[in-house]
Amino acid sequence: MTDYDIRTYPSLAQPVHRVAPLPIGSGISIRELPAPKLDDLRKICAHYEKKAGGQYASDSRAARYLFDLSREIQSILKYIEDEDAKKTRRLRHLEQVVTEWDKVFGGPHHEAVDLKVGESLTPATVERQLLLYQQTIEQLEMELAAQANSAGDKLSTLERALDEQQRQLLEQAD
Repeated sequence: MTDYDIRTYPSLAQPVHRVAPLPIGSGISIRELPAPKLDDLRKICAHYEKKAGGQYASDSRAARYLFDLSREIQSILKYIEDEDAKKTRRLRHLEQVVTEWDKVFGGPHHEAVDLKVGESLTPATVERQLLLYQQTIEQLEMELAAQANSAGDKLSTLERALDEQQRQLLEQAD
């Protein structure tokens, strides 16, 4: 066996990564390819539909399968884009709600609401506070009604005593 010095070998060719032809690839460096978008996938489908159109014999089903696959991918893309548009509209709405919330309540904490330590001002905490305030109001209204009844009873007792006093004075005067 012969000993070979690796330093005397000619340099080996490095593997070259394939860059897809236009319109799939842009020809720029693989390391800096832009993030793919759904529209890029649609363009790829259109490219291969055009490329495969009329290229196969009439007894070959490959062109038909390629066309069907392309159309199925495009219908899925349409669904994904529609769902993405719904999510975008929902996010925009929620951002408006949060902006309005911050405008009204002044951010995640507010002095007017009695919050527990570490608790943020959310719709749930506002609802809890409103229910607590409603219970307090109902309790105070019952106490007020009881005091009003008590005061009414005392007033009627006082009026009867005054009427009795007045009757006695009138009887003495006669």
